Formats: sequence, structure tokens, C-alpha cells
Amino acid sequence: MIHPSALNPDTIPEMLCHRARYSPRDVAFCFPELQQSCTWEQLWAGVRLLAGALHRLGIQKGDRVAVLMEGSPELIQTLLAIVAVGAVAVPINAYSKNEELKAYCLDARPVALLLGTGPKLLPSAELATEAQATPGFSIWLPPHVFVQGPPEEVPSPFRTLSDLLKTENQLPDESLLTLFRASYTQEPAFLLYTSGTTGQPKGVLRTTASFLIAKQTNRSGLGGWLKARITRLSDQLTNRFTALVMLPLYHLGGIGLLFTALKVSNVRVVMLTRFNPVRALQSAAQEKCQFLIGTPFMVQAMLTSPLAHTTPLMSVLGIAFTSAAVNGPMLEKILAKLPQLYFFTVSYGSSEAGAVANGTCLVTKQGNLWVNLFLKLLRGMNLLNGFIAYEEFQATPHSICGPIDKHVQVRVADLHTGEVLPPDQPGEIQLRSHRVMRYAQTSITQESFLPEGWFKSGDIGYISPKGYLIISDRLKRLISRGGEKISPVEVENALLQHPGVAEAFVVGIPDELYGEQVCAAIIVQPGASVSAAQIQADLATRLSQFKVPKYVVPLTEFPLSGSGKISSESIKQLVLEQIKHD
Repeated sequence: MIHPSALNPDTIPEMLCHRARYSPRDVAFCFPELQQSCTWEQLWAGVRLLAGALHRLGIQKGDRVAVLMEGSPELIQTLLAIVAVGAVAVPINAYSKNEELKAYCLDARPVALLLGTGPKLLPSAELATEAQATPGFSIWLPPHVFVQGPPEEVPSPFRTLSDLLKTENQLPDESLLTLFRASYTQEPAFLLYTSGTTGQPKGVLRTTASFLIAKQTNRSGLGGWLKARITRLSDQLTNRFTALVMLPLYHLGGIGLLFTALKVSNVRVVMLTRFNPVRALQSAAQEKCQFLIGTPFMVQAMLTSPLAHTTPLMSVLGIAFTSAAVNGPMLEKILAKLPQLYFFTVSYGSSEAGAVANGTCLVTKQGNLWVNLFLKLLRGMNLLNGFIAYEEFQATPHSICGPIDKHVQVRVADLHTGEVLPPDQPGEIQLRSHRVMRYAQTSITQESFLPEGWFKSGDIGYISPKGYLIISDRLKRLISRGGEKISPVEVENALLQHPGVAEAFVVGIPDELYGEQVCAAIIVQPGASVSAAQIQADLATRLSQFKVPKYVVPLTEFPLSGSGKISSESIKQLVLEQIKHD
């Protein structure tokens, strides 16, 4: 039997072993759609089995293993097992099409690929057929490909995931202990992708340490009995609560929630196979969730879904907003739907910078003993940076991201000179901390990273007199649709593959629900006749659905700025005017 004290502190094997020892039968993760859940004990057993199988397969420290699956206990187990053996987990967007998967694999160079099955996932048969028919397919396809499902549904040359998990591949505990002892927090653990303005996928290598606070407390510092007692009391408190996490496990926020569950809070986590507002609403109601965690778009979509009137969320006491801007009008609409809401939190971060700032707002004066204890626990573990008055959100026209984490340095630089500006003056947000990670590929431009460790976020904002980080605008053209980041260049390149499109320019236009919608301005080839519906149908075969423009607007020419470049703002005005009159 492996004991957590025998493992390196704050590594995934140690944290998971610790949870399984002190809270073995507590439900860790629940997927109502699948009618599946797993306890910490079950998760630890599954990770040990898969870790041994990966080791016997020849997966070594530093190897990359790509995973394309919908949300499930198996996905969580797989990601944790990959990191536990010292390899790097590469979670891939579950919406990915064939060409996108190829781009990820060419960039990450994984030695193995684990594919899930589902009606909306990339069919393994399609992938196998194209791979076999394409000369040089082995250049990008990993040597080991495993697919969930029965053998008769898994095409050659792929193998079933059950082949990998045969009992003879399991390692004894003493061998696993040696393997897990080689795991360290400063080593790469996850390769997370974020679309950049170049249109190429950018992978950011993140360590386990980058998800945690800077100074960790070694649990072995307390006596055995006292340590176990305090741990169990804390777990009993937090396990009283259930949180619906709507974030996917290929995003920084989703992976960050795994670490929160492992390291700090034994909250029972309810998850989705993929986000759907009706399923999210049903899951939150069925599991009587006290907390909702997701982007503002996700929460709004839940509360305005067709079943919202017949499926009240009376159990919800708090919301954690991630990934997108939160403003006063949006909050008023949400609070009108959830009058019993006790608190909400806001946060700011990125794949490159990690967690930067967060704050908590108490929206009612009525006390809640258990929630107060829970918030105090999180603040004591440095997961909550401070409290913000609701009046601040009403008075501030921009997005309040909350007090800055004490382990993160933030400065604001003049957009033209780069000079550091005093507080309360807007400029580009620059960040420095142990969480800032560079792009994995050195061939990708690193111009966003300055000497002495500073990262240029690409966001415009300022620091308020109270020390809150405020984001007022986006410097880059990156489109944020409901929390999903979309590269205009990637969409433009796909548009230009259509024979009827001569030129294309993609912009984000305001949308009340999603924050931004994708809009494509095009110039049609002379003599060609194309419709918006035809172009959207063509793009749906090349891009993930959320990247397909909602609007396709033909223009006779693209307006230019004084420097001779296409004027993004002028195009926005033109397309908005045309959409208004259509």
C-alpha cells in the first residue's frame, strides 16, 4: 500500500494518494449524463492501473500523450495517470476536426493518442481511413493510438483502450512507488493549447507548480494523528457542498479545478460530457448543486434555456465566473434569476500567465454559516484574494477582475512607449509570476515575453486605487465567444479555401449572450455566386462549430487605415450597419 508520505509533496501522485487515504469513499467527480461517478479511492486505483499500463507501453518521462475525449471519469483518470508517470498530458479540444487534430499532433509530437467515442467526436474510422489513404500519414499520427469502445468498432491499425488496461499490464505497488517518486512539481505536466492571432495553435507547457500557490505547506509537518484529524474535518466540511463545473478539461480553468479538488477543497464536483445549457441546468438541479463554475455565457445560457422556468435552481448559493468579462447589467440579469444567491467570484488569467486575480462579492447581508466557513477555508488557503462590494460592479463600466494574487506581479505599460504607468492609468497589462509559462515550440514567436520574466497579456486595463485589476479592452484581435478564444486568421484562412471567396477579414462583433460573435467580411470572386449559408456549410467541415461565423457579410472593398492596413474598426462599423438592415 502506497502512503502519501513516501511521495514527493504536491505532486499529482501524492495529492491523489492523500485524498484516497483520508477521504476514500467521498465522491470526487460525478457525471449525471452518464450516470457515472467515482470516489477518490476508485480514481486512485484507476490511475495506478493506467499508469502501470503506460509505463509498460514504453511511455517515459517527458513524453507527450494526447487525449481527445468528452468529459468522463475516464478522461480525468487518463489525464492524471499520464502526469503521474512523468509524461506530459496534451488534452485536445473535443470539438476538433481531422485537420485540427493533425495540427495539434504535428505541433505536440505525442508518442500516443487516446481517442474517446461519441456522436460529436471525430470518428476513429474516418481518421483511420484517411490516415491509411494519405501518404506519409505516420509523420503526424502517433505510433500508439487507442480508442474507447468494443474491438469490433475500433478500426485497424488502432487498438482498444481495454487492450492497454489488461490486468497483466498492472505494476505492483513497489514498482509504482519507484515510478511515482520520480515525479516533481517543477516538471512539465500539461501542454495546453490557446489559439493565437497568427492562426497557428500555440501550446503552453505548464508545470504542476504553476497551478499551485508559490509556497506549499508540507503536510508531514504535523504529527500523524493531528494531521489526519485536521484533514478529515476539512474534507467533511467541504464535501457537504456540490459544484457544477461547466469548464472543459482542455482549458486552463478546467485543469485548474482538478488541482483545486486534489489540493485544497474536497467539494463534490459535478461535470458535463460537454457544455449544453439544458443538460447543465438539469444536472445542477438533479444534484442540488450549491455552486456553479463557468463563463458568464454558460451561466446566462443555463438561466435562459427552454427548461429554466420549470427547473428552478433554488440550491445555488454561489457562482464562480471564469474566462470572460463580467459587468453590471449582466450581473443584474443573473441575480434576477437567482434571488437566493449568496456570493459570486470573478477571476482573470490565461494559458500563458495562469491565475492572476480574483475577488469575491457577497450579494446579501444574510449570513450562511456553512458558506462562511467554506469561504474562510478557501481564503486561508490563498484561493480567494479578497472581497469586493457589489456597488463597485455597478459603478465600474469595465470588468473588475478582483484583487491581484499576492504571488503575482502586475504592471501597466504605455501602449506606445512601453513606459510603466502609475495606478489608475490604462495601458497594456503585463504580468510576472512563477505561473507564467512560455510557448512549448521555440519556433513560435516569443515577442509577448519580455526580459526579466514579464508577459505582455494583450489586454488593456489598469489597477484601481483599491488595488483591483480592471480590464477595459482587448489589444489583440482575438475573439472571445462565450469564453472560447477564436483566431480570426484561422477562420480567414479557411474562408479563402472557398473558390467563391477572393478576400476575407474576420472580426468579433458585440453579442449580449456570447460577449462576441464571429463575423466574416468577404469580397466575392468576380463572376462567382455564393451565399452565407453555403460558406457556413463549407466552413463547418473545416472548423469546429463555434468558430464558424454567425454572420457572413459581402463587401465591395475593405477600408484601409492611414498606414495602409485593413481597418478593423471600419469593417466592424460596415458589417454592423449591414446586419442591422438585413
